[in-house]
Amino acid sequence: MPQGVYRELCLQVIKHKHECEVQGARQHLESERTLLFDAMKGELLEKIRRLEEDRQNIDLTSEWSDELRGKKCKRKNLLGRSEKKKKVALVSGPFIVYMLRDIDILEDWTAIKKAKAALSPLKKKVEKR
Repeated sequence: MPQGVYRELCLQVIKHKHECEVQGARQHLESERTLLFDAMKGELLEKIRRLEEDRQNIDLTSEWSDELRGKKCKRKNLLGRSEKKKKVALVSGPFIVYMLRDIDILEDWTAIKKAKAALSPLKKKVEKR
């Protein structure tokens, strides 16, 4: 086999290997890009879901604070003066003190509102019968 033919065949093999490497790199890049896109999309959807939940909780919290403000307004007497706060009564014997944090109260309030909203369509169906 002449030296020129062997050299040509070696060059073709090298070119084919190079093309295979380039194609493999492109495919790897594309798969990495797709994985990254899916991961970012998942994170954004999770953030959107959390923001929607927070927005619903804030709506319920604002209702709760509006109701509390309404109760405070009812405490005022006709002259516009608010009633004095009642003094804490001293209790003798065993007693239980519940010390709930505001966040616990808001979570309970949210659960009650959601349950109430879920039951209201059922009550309407029962009333129509």
